[in-house]
Amino acid sequence: MGGFTTVYLKDTSDIQKHNKLLADYGVRKSIRFWSQDNLREEFKFWMQCQSKGRKEQLKYYPEWIVNKYGFLVITFDDFIKYIFSPDVMGETFVPKVGSLGFDCYFGRTSKRAMRNLGRYIVDNYRDIKKVRGSFETFMERGMTPLERQIIVDSHLKTYLYDVNMKVPMSQA
Repeated sequence: MGGFTTVYLKDTSDIQKHNKLLADYGVRKSIRFWSQDNLREEFKFWMQCQSKGRKEQLKYYPEWIVNKYGFLVITFDDFIKYIFSPDVMGETFVPKVGSLGFDCYFGRTSKRAMRNLGRYIVDNYRDIKKVRGSFETFMERGMTPLERQIIVDSHLKTYLYDVNMKVPMSQA
């Protein structure tokens, strides 16, 4: 298991508000909550690749998906159903709407970025449904002792990856 951490919003109807807050906190652009707009952009890209031919699609999408489902995709809904969903490709490759992910190991996310993200999470924990992955490691690296205590006292749900989100970290 790597240091990948995912944060999920309670309400996915106002993702743009939270993405703006992340920008206001100075969190880099690559760390944002995934939205329907992202899915539409990905569908647009899929259609562009499809118009260029199968070889172009294979540069960006797994061969088994292109071979098995590529011909079925005509609409945006088809794309979500057969190609670009967490159920088909896995959440590591296709985040769920309302989630953001980052890797807090080996300097993949800078200390400054983790610090800014930590401030955002502490100030907005009431809007967060749950966190998953190496969140404890992130808290050590991205939050002050007082902020860590605020999160612990908030009873924010934290889950390990290897137990399929069924057992909170405090019970694992």
